[in-house]
Amino acid sequence: MSFNPQEKQSTGPRIPNPDAGVVPARLARVIETGIHDTFYGEKDQVILFYSLPTRIIDMPDSDYHGKQHMIRTAPLRKSSSEKATLMEHVNVLNPSATNLGDDLLDRPCFVTIVHNEVESGGESRTFANISQVSGVPEGIEVGALDTEKFYFSFDEPDADIWQNQLWDNIREQIMSAKNYPGSAVEEMVLRLKAMES
Repeated sequence: MSFNPQEKQSTGPRIPNPDAGVVPARLARVIETGIHDTFYGEKDQVILFYSLPTRIIDMPDSDYHGKQHMIRTAPLRKSSSEKATLMEHVNVLNPSATNLGDDLLDRPCFVTIVHNEVESGGESRTFANISQVSGVPEGIEVGALDTEKFYFSFDEPDADIWQNQLWDNIREQIMSAKNYPGSAVEEMVLRLKAMES
């Protein structure tokens, strides 16, 4: 049987999307991805990942069975403008935050999850997205994270996070940043490659 490049390969069982709705969440991961082209020009970007303590993955044959679902934001532009989407998240999590790490990680909030259907290559896929973030109502407890929290800083990259927490396509996204050449991330990656040799 010959190789047909048009036949799609299975990537294994896909974790189903968390149900839509307003749900409690905790900020679990913050990843700075560097400067990329956007509709507004070249902008520094960051992605936030929220863990959902009340939405548990039900896939008995998966390593993720019984773990909390996680949902990510679209890449957000780093900005101090109060109207910027990133600042909406910061203002809900900790309005006095001066950094994206310790001041924000593990902070509780509520996120509104919506499902969006996207057509690509004749196939339709549904994605779960965050449409809104809001504070925690008085008297409500948000469950603890069941995953290791981390912050990956573009200017002060952590080699352990790079090697053990980030996955291929997020590393590729970081390495494709306009400011990757000559950056602290590039220096770390080159050092790690030299150590492997």
